[in-house]
Amino acid sequence: MENILVKKQSETNPIYGCSPEKRSVEKLIEYGVVNINKVQGPTSHQVSDYIKKILNIDKAGHSGTLDPNVTGVLVIAVAKATRIVNILLKSNKEYIALMHLHKKVPETELIAVMKSFTGEI
Repeated sequence: MENILVKKQSETNPIYGCSPEKRSVEKLIEYGVVNINKVQGPTSHQVSDYIKKILNIDKAGHSGTLDPNVTGVLVIAVAKATRIVNILLKSNKEYIALMHLHKKVPETELIAVMKSFTGEI
């Protein structure tokens, strides 16, 4: 069985709405954020357009561009949730990479290279 990591347990205050499990599909779409595992090929804009067509909505916006040649998580806000896209664009992000090295590399050298990708790029 998989372990679930919980950073912080919390409850939704009923004044501000209800837990996601209790929301209707219409409300989830109206105020939703969709995490897409973007495949190699389409642009982030194209994926946002696919979401609009699939959900039959007028607005969808991604929270940061992924190069068409890469795969990865693309966060897309839909309908009224598109108001938060600017906040997501400016917020810190963490990227995780899976690499295959073709030869042995000293760990210190690998760490030094990885640190060069830390911070604003």
